[in-house]
Amino acid sequence: MKTLLSILLGLGILGGAGALVGLMVKFKPEAQKVERERVLPGVEVMTAKMTDVPLQIPSQGLVSAVRETSLASEVAGRVAKVSPRFKVGERFAEGEVLIELEDSDYRSAITQAESALAEAQAALIQEQARAEQAVRDWNKIAPGQPPTDLATRKPQLLSAEARVRATEDSLARARRDLERTRIRTPFAGRLRATHTELGSYLTPGGRVADFDSTGRYEIRLPVSLDDLAFLEAQTGADALLKASVAGQDLVWKGTVARTEGEVERASRSVYLVVEIEEDSRPENAFLKPGLFLRAEVAGRVAKGVFQIPRRAFLDETWLIVVGPGDKLEIRSVKTLRGGRDSVLVSEGLKEGERVCLTSLPAPMNGMEVRVLESGQGPDAQAAKF
Repeated sequence: MKTLLSILLGLGILGGAGALVGLMVKFKPEAQKVERERVLPGVEVMTAKMTDVPLQIPSQGLVSAVRETSLASEVAGRVAKVSPRFKVGERFAEGEVLIELEDSDYRSAITQAESALAEAQAALIQEQARAEQAVRDWNKIAPGQPPTDLATRKPQLLSAEARVRATEDSLARARRDLERTRIRTPFAGRLRATHTELGSYLTPGGRVADFDSTGRYEIRLPVSLDDLAFLEAQTGADALLKASVAGQDLVWKGTVARTEGEVERASRSVYLVVEIEEDSRPENAFLKPGLFLRAEVAGRVAKGVFQIPRRAFLDETWLIVVGPGDKLEIRSVKTLRGGRDSVLVSEGLKEGERVCLTSLPAPMNGMEVRVLESGQGPDAQAAKF
């Protein structure tokens, strides 16, 4: 009996559950169909504008003196006197005496040369008198006949004249040697090194000092052959020179004086030589040989180019243009010159075209995008090329 009741109870529960499921299926709510909106990638663009951009050629180098020379003694002698400013770093005007050698022997040589000259001049006067007398004697012996050179003592007269000239040259040389005992500066400049001292003995060719010119300096700037093509002229261009000293940014202006006429094989570079005039400004206290300078040489003006941010490029020559219908066009362009943040495009773009500035993961030709806003191109004045 109990078993029958359990079976009937189970069947009742199953029937009720089935009826409940049927009602739920019959009266279930209808799901609303929603169309999904297509999401387009958003991009930032800039409008290409043609402009003229002045080019600048960057380089760097060390300051050096225009003239560097090693002073040497032309005569022998002991150093008898030294200028109190004969020290490294001291400045001298042109012609100032640095050291003096003992000159007593050279003064004696002048005295001897003067004596020899006086004797030669006296001998010449005597020989001239003998020659005149010989002519008179000849005219008495052989009147009307031309005298011979021997009869008129012409060889003796020429010898006496040559002796006078030789002793005059000896006297001039002795005086030059005396002057050479005073070693002077060849031009205005600064002592870079000294190689002798009071009491030292110098022989001809003995080193005295190393001397650099002042008032004007030069700096050799290596420039690649590609950059050299951007110069308007290889001489006369302006150069801006900078150095950081003790937290200060110092600036000088220079001019390209010449171009060295050889290409360096290792770097394929040519050296421009820029000259800097020294003036009375305080920063010139730091303008000395060996100072490292950064340089910007003014080049020609690039006309009719487009200045495009570097981030717009897929690689060196490919970028994306957003065309009609906001569809992408991957385009190859010709670049003239690249800066740190932007690139100059000379061919491949047109005025007013929109250049994509947003980096897309997988851009394709014809891909539709959503333009978010127009970005600003780089400042032509601030950017440097």
